[in-house]
Parts: sequence; structure tokens; C-alpha cells
Amino acid sequence: MYSLNWRKAIKAYLAVVVVLHQACSILAADTDWPVFGRDATRNAVVPEGIAPTAWDVTTGRNIKWKVKLGYETYAAPVISDGQVYIGTNNGAAYLERYPATIDLGCLLCFRESDGQFIWQYSAEKLPIGRVHDWPDQGLVSSPLVEGERMWFVSNRHVLICLDTQGFRDGENDGPWVDEPVKDSREADVVWQFDLIKELGVFPHPPGMGANTRCSIAASYGNRIYVVTGNGTDEIKARIPAPDAPSLVCFDKNTGKVLWTDASPGANVLDCQASHPLVAEIDGRVQVIVAQGDGWVRSFDALTGEVIWKFDINRKDSVWRLFKSTRTHFLGTPVLYKGRVYIASGCQAEQGEGPGRLVCIDPTKTGDISTELAVDKNGKSIPHRRIQAVDSKKGEKAIANPNAGLIWEFTKIEGSDAFEDLMHRTLSTVAIHDGLVIAPDYSGIVHRLDADTGKRYWSYDAFADIWGSPLIIDKTVYVADTDGDVAIFRLSSDRKVAMNVGVEDRPIAEIQFLDQSISSSPVFANNVLYVAARSELYAITTAKSPEVKPLSKSKISGGVLENSENDVVASRVVKSIYAPTPQDIVEKMLEVAQVTKNDTVVDLGSGDGRIVITAAKKHGVRAIGYEIDSELVASSQARAEQAGVSGLVDIRRQDMYTADLSQARVATVFLYPDALNKLKPTFAKMEPGAKIVSHHYAIPNAKADSVVIVTSTVTGNDHRVLLYTLPLSYAVETVP
Repeated sequence: MYSLNWRKAIKAYLAVVVVLHQACSILAADTDWPVFGRDATRNAVVPEGIAPTAWDVTTGRNIKWKVKLGYETYAAPVISDGQVYIGTNNGAAYLERYPATIDLGCLLCFRESDGQFIWQYSAEKLPIGRVHDWPDQGLVSSPLVEGERMWFVSNRHVLICLDTQGFRDGENDGPWVDEPVKDSREADVVWQFDLIKELGVFPHPPGMGANTRCSIAASYGNRIYVVTGNGTDEIKARIPAPDAPSLVCFDKNTGKVLWTDASPGANVLDCQASHPLVAEIDGRVQVIVAQGDGWVRSFDALTGEVIWKFDINRKDSVWRLFKSTRTHFLGTPVLYKGRVYIASGCQAEQGEGPGRLVCIDPTKTGDISTELAVDKNGKSIPHRRIQAVDSKKGEKAIANPNAGLIWEFTKIEGSDAFEDLMHRTLSTVAIHDGLVIAPDYSGIVHRLDADTGKRYWSYDAFADIWGSPLIIDKTVYVADTDGDVAIFRLSSDRKVAMNVGVEDRPIAEIQFLDQSISSSPVFANNVLYVAARSELYAITTAKSPEVKPLSKSKISGGVLENSENDVVASRVVKSIYAPTPQDIVEKMLEVAQVTKNDTVVDLGSGDGRIVITAAKKHGVRAIGYEIDSELVASSQARAEQAGVSGLVDIRRQDMYTADLSQARVATVFLYPDALNKLKPTFAKMEPGAKIVSHHYAIPNAKADSVVIVTSTVTGNDHRVLLYTLPLSYAVETVP
């Protein structure tokens, strides 16, 4: 851990002025929330407000309103001038011309007062499909709103400027006037810019999960700054467009490109999705971006010149598809009292791993990384994608005398306890009253001193955390993929922060039925907004007793049993609902050579299409394990409708507790980390039994065959991998 002396710290603080007026006109007026992170600092803090701590989504207590979203939602809502905007998919089918069966990216607009639907922006899926536009994931970009204009990047990787009034004002604002439908329920496009067509960008969106699109910064004068998402090919092996820009500055009124930068070049590890922040530092406005090669860079807002850069990775770290020690970013830099805070991360599909939370001095220039890479003669060597230094060649990392690191947190010194480690994160930190709230993907929420990096204490959610924390006055909110919102008091003292008399639990932990939460809660005009998987809730404050928190402290064999109602949770990667195309389902069963005497088990059965197809087409007994009660109910209804309810058994049960001892065929469409954690479950299958995986390989396991199939449904190539039990393992992992 590193620290500046107090003289230098005070100097750095006084040198930095956030662009509050001239440089950033979108800082929240009153208590609106017009951009991701609330304002240009990206620090999700409302210093004053009435924080709700009790509500019930079942009875409707303290729920002002709720609205239906698509069946997959990852974007955080924004609120401005009486309207609420949120990205999702087309599951809600608000427009007649687009029934729910048509896959779209949608930006929905609702009235803030009562949730009344106003208009929808619709983006049809790209014909190229999953490479650039993963099915069902919808629109994940949170827009920037200023007055009657808003900007966001669609699932088609088109930068869009909209009139917030839609066509209700009786005008078709231009220069873009070619909208196919121009009625009051449709969006009014002012201008648009195709990043793929115009700039040659090859976007790589994260798949089957937090499919974060290109992100947008707070504006500076007439300029906006957009991360293009330029990344790797589908298997993360190469960068198809290394010279395409990663960051673009646009004229926000016209869509004209003012400058571009392609600094990550051929070193992008995977995707690029972090939001930029804009700040005035030492009289110079900086655009600070956490980029896909693992470097944080600061650019001059007017010219695009690089001011400073910081490598989040140790120089000896190695990039791999699985168990990589080299990381990049999905979280966003935050500015607090003149310092920049950011933590490293990877896509959810790459699973858990070590992370690094840093505090950086942004007043420096040049390379301010902790280390420098040099050859055996001590000469600087160019950065490399897979590994920056190779000791076998005599290369090494040396301390950087120009380092801008103020402090870092990777673990509690002397402890390897899970809760004392900083893991990879998808989240952005929140900072208030000198305390940093830093969740990681593994479910640990850390509390640290903003000045020194001292870790005070942590909380274990026992669930993945995909969203970012919210602080309202002295109250902290953290949502997880179990559908719980944990509420804490803001304090460095664990006993103060937690529930009185229940030291290890939050002051409240409120469930959203069976819906996962992959978004970040926000707060505007004394209303809390929580976007669950398929519904958006507006929550108000009332004088109500605090909700008794669930107990997740009884641990048995790595599985946590709730002592009050026997709800089971586990510290395992959650699987996002992403249905396999029907023709690929049939191919999977064909590859497995399913016969009437087999029992087919689908882990994470979703809408039941695999087990229903197995029963209907092959006459086999089929069992589906699915934790989402809505999907269980709908798949049971589909099995009844298909006339195979006697053969199909849909069980609402955690797939990690599934019994595969009688299964002759197991089908999966799961992240590699989930497949890795299922290995003990697979091992209980009889010799000769088969596993068929869609897209993802079982880490280090040798596949009997890998078949590439072009789906007539999606138009994409899909990989079908076959394994026979017992699994045999190799050193290398199929990507």
C-alpha cells in the first residue's frame, strides 16, 4: 500500500476542480439523475435525501409504481425533467408493430410521477448477430440527458441523439427526419452516427450477460465523449480493427467527429465498456477513461492528446481466457476530492479472480504506472497484450519514479481469507464522507478509507454483484443477482453500519421475489429506482419499521442455508437467461445421440425448450433445473401445451444441487466458471454418459467433438461441444 504525504495530498486536492458549470452542464439539477453515476464525477452519491429502508414488492408497501421491462435488463435508469429512461429488450412489447417475439434493443421512456409509458426507441438486431449484438440482451447503454436532448449508443453501435419530447411536441426534429413511424409513442431521432460503418470499429460486447455497450461521458461545452467498444473477435483471439478508435469526441449538436484516439490498439484484451469521466485539473479539462488494454488514460478534452496513463496490471501478469492474472475494466473511474478511484475487472463469463482497487493522482503527466517494463539492458520496451515482461528473456519490471499511485488495495496484509481479498469487479465505487464503498463480482463489499486505502471491514452478499453501490446521505445500497438489496449505514465501524444486535447482517436486506438485479439502484427527487430483471420499481419513503434481514450466516459445505425459511443461496457464478436457438437445441440432442432409454437433464433450463424438445422429438424423460420461478411456471405451461408434461419435469432448484446420477445426457449453456464449478456434479454421472455444451467449453476438459453449426434462426455460427464421462483433462483450455 502506498500513500502521499499530507502536504502533497492537500496540494493535489486543491489543484483539482470538477467541471461543474462551464465544463459540464449536466450535473444534476435539483435531485435529478441525468447520467450514469448522477453527475460528471461518476460518484453515485446524493448528499442529502430521505433514504427508503423498508418496502415490499409483494404487498406494494412503499412502492410508488412499477412498470414492466423486457425479460433482460442491465442498464441503470436515468431521470431528468419529469421523465425516466431505461434500456432493456423488447419483452414488454410496448409498440404494436413490434410484438415480444421480435428481438430489439429498446430505450423506454416513462413519466416520473406515475410510471405511465410515453415513448420507445427501437433498434432492430444487427444481421451479423452475436459477434456484435448478442441475442436478447437488449440496449444496455445508460443515456446522457441535457434539457430536451439525450445521447446514447444503441445495440447496433450507433450513437443516437434524441428529442426527449418524442413526437408529442408535433415536430420532427432533424437533420434526421427518416423515422419509419412518427407517432406519439415513438422516439424522435435528431441525428445519428454509425460507429461501425463510419469509423471501422469492431465492437466486442460481453456475451450472455452484462452486454454493456459503448458508453458516453458527461459533456464539456458542445462536446461529448464516446467509448466505441472496439475489441476482439468472438473467441477473444485477435483484434480485427486495431487502428479503429476506442474513444471519439463528437460535437453534441451535429454529430461531427472532432477527434479520435486508438491508444489501446492491438492490445485490447476483450471488450471496452467503461464510462469516461470529465474533470478540470490544474486548469486543463481531462477526459479520463479506463480502457480495454488495462490502462487508465487521461486525454485533453479539446485536442485528444494523452496527458497521463496508468497500467492497472503488474507487468508479469498474463492474459488467459480462464484464470487470467491480467485484467481490464468494466467499472468506471470516479473523482473524489481531486483523486481518481478505479478497480479492475473482467467479463462475468470469465469468472472470479484477483482484482486491484487503486487511487491515482491525476495531476501528474506521462506514464504514472506503478512499474515500468524494461529489457535486459534496462531499456524501455513497448507494451504487449499477453504479458508485458518475459523473465525468460531477461525482461523485468522496475519501480516507476514518476508513479501516480496514491494507494492500492488487493488484500488485507497477512490474510488470504476470501472476504479479505479484492476480487475482480463489474462495479464502480461510491465515495462519501471519506469512505469508499467497493463491491466486487464475487459478492464482497469492501469499506475503505478514501485517503489511505485502509480496509475497515467487508460484507459478504453470498451472491454475484453486477451493479454499483448508491449512497443517500448516510445510507448505502448494494444490489445483487439473488435479487436482494442490502442496506447499510455509512460508517467505518462495522457495528454501526450493520443491524443493531446482528453484527453480520445489513440493517435491511429486501428481496425482489425471484428476479435477479444486474443494474445499479439510483435516487432522484426522493424516489429510489431499482431495475430488476423484468420490472422497474419506484420506491418511496414512509415511516415504517425496518425489514428484518435474512440470515445467510449458517454455512454448510459451501452452501448457505437460510435458517428461517430454508431458502438456499451459494457463492457461485449466476447464469443469465439466454435461450439457445431452436435449431441449435435440435443439433445438441442429435450430437448426443439421444435415445428413448436416456434421461436428459438441462442445467439452467430457462423456458424449457431443450427438455420439451427432447421429450417431444425423442420420447425421453427430461428434467430441467431452473431457479427462476417465472421461467419454471412458463416452461411447465409450455410442456403442458406441447403434450409432454408426463415426460418433462421442471424443478425449481439451484442447478449446483442437481442430481445427475441417473442422467445419460446433460445439456448446458453456461459460463466457463459455472462449468468449472459443476465438475463435481458432472463426476457423479455414470461412465459413458454425455455432456453437450452450447458455445462454452468445460475448462481444461478434452471435448470428444466440436461442431460448428450456422443457425437459421440467428444467422450466426454456434459451437456445440460433446464430452463423454468420465471427463479427461488437458493443460490447455478450449476458448
